[in-house]
Amino acid sequence: MGTTFSNFHVRTEDVVAVQKALEQIGGIAWIAAEPRNGWVSVYPYRLSLLVLMQTLTLPLINVELYDDDIAMYQLFENGVLVVEYDSYPDDWIGLRGSNGDEFALSDIQAAFEKSTRDGLERAVKFGKEHQPDAFSTTMELFRVLGLEKRFVDSGHRVVLEKDFPLLFVGEELLTQEELSELLMQSIPDIRIVPTSGKTFSENPDANLAAMRKWLSLGASPDGRPHTNCTPLIKAVEGGCVEAVKILLE
Repeated sequence: MGTTFSNFHVRTEDVVAVQKALEQIGGIAWIAAEPRNGWVSVYPYRLSLLVLMQTLTLPLINVELYDDDIAMYQLFENGVLVVEYDSYPDDWIGLRGSNGDEFALSDIQAAFEKSTRDGLERAVKFGKEHQPDAFSTTMELFRVLGLEKRFVDSGHRVVLEKDFPLLFVGEELLTQEELSELLMQSIPDIRIVPTSGKTFSENPDANLAAMRKWLSLGASPDGRPHTNCTPLIKAVEGGCVEAVKILLE
């Protein structure tokens, strides 16, 4: 399996407004604590994007990538879907507007700044001759938006602190089942991968901090009942002594 995630980016500098909108609709998500290049990045856990759009009514791009192969981007303005991109491994569809024209990723930034439907529909074709794969196209989209470091793999629904601070919204809405899931997914795996020499967990300290957070919110160190793998088993298999200590404590 390749990279799989879903996240979106709101065209605003007002982090508090995004946070309040999430709280208003009862959503659970991580939010970048600082805007980047005029965008506030949001990494959803349990959240209805359409309901949020009706509440925020700000320009927003939703980005979804499945196993590096299939990508979908949705561009919203004033709570309305303006244009949508969809790709498939064997069939390059391209970024299309209501009139069927294709759009260049390099024009998305300018189109949002104009904040008009016409601005999007005047964008030129995106390098169809290169037939880029979905992962590369998504990376290019983040580069164009000036959000390279916001390209965060949230496919496991856990987003760890990395190159920028995050706010977690809606923690009081988490169920016991969700807390157990988040705890399991946060346990670091520090074994060395023979083929690459790298570990599974890029930042074990962030994993450990996340473990402490979920435990402080009430996650059971014993994990979910009637499961074959407990947090302690996963921590031992991952080779992280500190994770084992946290669970035993």
